Amino acid sequence: MAKKILVVRLGGIGDVVVITPALKALKKLYPQSRISLMTNHYSAEVLRGAPYVDELITFTDLFSSQSIFELFKPRILYQLYCLITLMLRRRFDIFISCHTPIKWSGVIKPLLLNMLSRAPLRAGFNTYNRGFFLNIKTLDDFNKHLSLRCMDVIKQMANHSGIKYTQEQPETEVWLNNEDLRYADDFMDKNDIKPGDSLIGIHPGCNPRHYYSQCWESTRFAQVANIISDKYGSRILLTGAKTDQHIIDKITSLLKTPPVLLPKNTNLKQFSAIIKKCSLFISNDTGPMHLAVAMKVPTIGIFGGGAYQAYGTYPSESGFIGIKKDTPCSPCYHKPSCSVAECLNKITVEEVIQAIDKQINKNG
Repeated sequence: MAKKILVVRLGGIGDVVVITPALKALKKLYPQSRISLMTNHYSAEVLRGAPYVDELITFTDLFSSQSIFELFKPRILYQLYCLITLMLRRRFDIFISCHTPIKWSGVIKPLLLNMLSRAPLRAGFNTYNRGFFLNIKTLDDFNKHLSLRCMDVIKQMANHSGIKYTQEQPETEVWLNNEDLRYADDFMDKNDIKPGDSLIGIHPGCNPRHYYSQCWESTRFAQVANIISDKYGSRILLTGAKTDQHIIDKITSLLKTPPVLLPKNTNLKQFSAIIKKCSLFISNDTGPMHLAVAMKVPTIGIFGGGAYQAYGTYPSESGFIGIKKDTPCSPCYHKPSCSVAECLNKITVEEVIQAIDKQINKNG
């Protein structure tokens, strides 16, 4: 009998990208199942067209709420009503939470969704024994990348169900269609970037809530861009959201040659297709960094207050290099207690250039 499976991962673009190997493994485990993913609408675009997900459920304002007081806003109350109505119409067979509740506050949303799902099988991480509402509990190994940890959840489910399971090396994915690829080709033509030209992408922004703990100094990004332009004759692609425009403007003013910029209203899939054209991608610890890895582009990630072990320890064959500094307060999960972002300030231009040289020498 086909299983109705609800997978929950509420978070940003990178949070959804890293669970794609687990979704693939889940579909392989239950090939006749109907898999529904519950996430934010902007993150859901990562999985639009994926063969492993049959349905995307999004209530972004509700899922993005940061406090109990926000639930009293009319818009969010309406979404809560719609969510409850939707869930009461259904009954799922399996509930899977891909959340790692580092704090008790991280338990609330998965717990609520678990109760609404009414699923007899409930799987996920038992982080700090906070998976009390689950009956298939997975030990949360903080030394592993999150993609591998989510694969462990699927393995635990297979063991519980007595199904033979062979774990494969996880590879993150984003599914592009022909229109996305043509958009990237047109973008390259309009900017006179020919096949064989070196295009290096730089993403200097991040979620505005995390600027202090996640964004490397913009002047340093400008120094890196100028050095690699001189050294390798590369064109620089500067990327960012609307909220990052002040960072892009500052960097652009410091560059020796004008950068290539994304067209306005470029969507997530088109952006991914353009990243795929890059020879190398350099980014803060944020969504586009994970998109670049999924596009099989050599990537350098600069880490501050985030969870490096969860997001920066991609396997070496993925072509990823993560740069981070150990500090007494790290990781602070973007709520720094220091007066200066010491973890970011300690990362030098020279270190980033060394990582770039290593990537270029390795990948040609």
